[in-house]
Amino acid sequence: MKMNVKMMAAAMAVLGAVSCSKSDMYDPVQVEENKKVQEEAKIEQAKSDYEANFVEKYGEVDPNQSWDFSTGTPTISLPSSSAKAGTRAGGYERKNSDEVYSDDKDVYYEFPAATINKMKEVFVEGRDNRNLGTAFAMHAPANAIYIMPMYMGQSAGNFELWMHVEGIAEDIKVWSKWQDLEVKPKADSDWKNVKDHNSGSNCVGVAAIRSKYYKFSGLPENAVMHFYLKITETASGYNEKNQILTSISGYMRDFKFGNDGFPTGLKGIDENITKPEAMIIGVEDATTSKSDHDYNDVVFMIYGEPYVPQTFKVEEFETTYSKRYMIEDLGSTDDFDFNDIVVDVQETFTQKKTTDEQGLETWSDPVLKGQKAILRHRGGILPFELTIGNTKLEKMDGVLSDDPNTEFNNVTGWNRNSNNISIKVYQSADSQTANQVNFPQTGAIPMIIATDTNVAWSAERVAFNWKEFMPTPAE
Repeated sequence: MKMNVKMMAAAMAVLGAVSCSKSDMYDPVQVEENKKVQEEAKIEQAKSDYEANFVEKYGEVDPNQSWDFSTGTPTISLPSSSAKAGTRAGGYERKNSDEVYSDDKDVYYEFPAATINKMKEVFVEGRDNRNLGTAFAMHAPANAIYIMPMYMGQSAGNFELWMHVEGIAEDIKVWSKWQDLEVKPKADSDWKNVKDHNSGSNCVGVAAIRSKYYKFSGLPENAVMHFYLKITETASGYNEKNQILTSISGYMRDFKFGNDGFPTGLKGIDENITKPEAMIIGVEDATTSKSDHDYNDVVFMIYGEPYVPQTFKVEEFETTYSKRYMIEDLGSTDDFDFNDIVVDVQETFTQKKTTDEQGLETWSDPVLKGQKAILRHRGGILPFELTIGNTKLEKMDGVLSDDPNTEFNNVTGWNRNSNNISIKVYQSADSQTANQVNFPQTGAIPMIIATDTNVAWSAERVAFNWKEFMPTPAE
């Protein structure tokens, strides 16, 4: 084990104290100074041991290795006041996502020609269709709903369709691009997945379209809900990876069928219902000035017996960016569980509806509503002080495994790009000597790691598997 300079100084301080004669006077200042030197040397040795153990376990760190594994994907939501105002009378029971999804309709439904023609009449390819409606959210009906992809126009990149329902613990992934959507290029052609149809992998000019439909039952009645498109692979110049395009921020338009073009031949949960409802939602996947705003990059249909979700207008929405910081405190130098302190930090921006010079709907620039931190977990016994941005939180005791979920709403100055978070860890409750831990630079050995807030921390003394976030090497 190597002996560094501070360790040698601590040893010399101890020898000096022992060699004093009995006639020497007790010097409390010198005793405290000796104690401080020893504690600093202990910290330095612990850091050295930690780094050596880390390299022994994982190998040398790549100079380009970043320790921020978060995706930057925001959460788009209604302000709490708007959500409450939009909800009809009546509460709802909180459920898990697996309690509401049932894919028991593992059959294809061929859309009638009249339904496809009506959709094309509404969402004309290449036309600016923004004036068809406005940003919207919905209320969940008591009955089951059936969702099916119906059409794909000119689009690039890759995306997924998700559904958010208040009262459901997690958002629900409904569909991935091209999934279960088939076309016939000509009337006498065989069915093929739309991805294999043409160079654009779209439904433009096809003779027939069919898709599977997905059943969602047991949605919390009256709950506020919305759909969003998650960009998983960028279309260069049109959008960015991990962008969230929602109905409440204006990237979707809805149309409810009357008799004209109403889809026939669907069988649902109740054969006795004679007046079901159906609606289509068109989605725009481009977020830049290159967008044609035709809202038919993907169109999906919702069918309900007797009701589909009922829409209401949105005047304001919030965007929240969050990160989870998992921290080692040097209480141990070889477990790398990164659960000694786990804290989530988030910031929320608001945008309000406005109109441009052409009278079209647009949104104000984002305004910071606030930042806050949530202490999720403590897995170490050493006292600590967290500094997040410009805010130093009060000194807290270490606890060997608890989940306090304590909120600190007075955080300011946090920068999610630079990760300006640090922690001081004290050797004991009465110690004035602290180990200062900052977010690691690229290529350094980490004592703090950043992830998305849905990433679970490790159990005690179980090494956190940070390598699962590494990109898969190209073959």
